Amino acid sequence: MKKGTKITLLSVGALAVIGLGVGGGILIHDLYFGPSRDYDNLVVNGMDRGVLMDEYDSISENPNVDYTKEFTPAEAANVAYTLFQSNKYFATRGIGVADASIVEQEIFSTQIRAGDSYFEESNSKSAFVNVAFRMYEEGDSTMQYRGVVGEDLQDGIFASEGTTYSNEVYAEMMGRNVHSVETYVINEDTVIDTDKTADMYGTTSFKKVEDGYSLELELDPYTSVVNYVRQMKTISNLAEEPYFYYVHLSFSLDENLELKTMTSYEKYYAKLSSGIGSNTTGALTTTFYSDYKAEIPVLNAPSF
Repeated sequence: MKKGTKITLLSVGALAVIGLGVGGGILIHDLYFGPSRDYDNLVVNGMDRGVLMDEYDSISENPNVDYTKEFTPAEAANVAYTLFQSNKYFATRGIGVADASIVEQEIFSTQIRAGDSYFEESNSKSAFVNVAFRMYEEGDSTMQYRGVVGEDLQDGIFASEGTTYSNEVYAEMMGRNVHSVETYVINEDTVIDTDKTADMYGTTSFKKVEDGYSLELELDPYTSVVNYVRQMKTISNLAEEPYFYYVHLSFSLDENLELKTMTSYEKYYAKLSSGIGSNTTGALTTTFYSDYKAEIPVLNAPSF
């Protein structure tokens, strides 16, 4: 998902708080001098999914299989993403809210795969900020369009001229390509076990429930976002990559480990190129539609 667009609310929102004089010098100090992290030399790799899927294929036909006894939480997440992205047709829809200072930002995102064509839309709207992005990936290139949100959060209005990038350049800027629905790096090291930290937003667990499986992941707020912060910096014209305080993911999976929903909970500090920054908390729930044969929408047509 392209949740990085939520950061755009900081530009006017933070200035509005300063103008109102709320908190005086303490608030202004927080807006300008937040924490930072250096990602330049950080390399975090994903898991070997070939091995995981071989194991999954060998046990998935057993009607009595309990995947909590076969996979760790990190492995289960990687299997679920692999299963979903292997569909020739799929769609996702995300709805969320980000809160920075006095500004509440509504967020909408969607992705569609139709064979070898991929589409992504990311809209964000508040009293101060209105921005929308559409991306189309076809073959070796990606076209990006920038626009604004209409009356409905799901209706973007886009300029007819976009920018074309090679998929390699696009991934370098954004941390991933449009064909990927994954924002975070999930492996055994980026998933935090309950005995590794006392300051957690949630706890990591993988449980069998009545209608499938419940998967909770508490992620390392530095290593898991190494790709995500590149997207956020690029889209929102940030002075540097954001500093994350926490990332927690709550998955609902079906009995075969297919993705149903995922809710991400985040808190981070981000600073604009102007030097103004603020803490932001956000939550976004994404629904996954396997084998959903939605068409790639033409520019300015509704997504789905």
